[in-house]
Amino acid sequence: MINHEDVIAAIRTQLSEGQIVDIDQSLADAGIDSLDFVEIVMHLEDQFSVELDVDQISDKMSVLQFAKWVASSVDRAGGETGNRVVPETSV
Repeated sequence: MINHEDVIAAIRTQLSEGQIVDIDQSLADAGIDSLDFVEIVMHLEDQFSVELDVDQISDKMSVLQFAKWVASSVDRAGGETGNRVVPETSV
């Protein structure tokens, strides 16, 4: 079982050196552009052995909200390779 802190740590490994992220900022305000986001998602999928369907994720979602969604998604999927997780719209 992973928690959102594990996800935040994984996200930080994918950011540019020296890039500081306030987890309460939106993904966009944290400076995470679409290319960064794709790289982060690919890294998270590899690290946690899950396929995330992020089509409904908004760049207005905070880093913390996104991390909690990923942690919850991995737990729901059991972290097994090939599982596809669709975000709940209430997140």
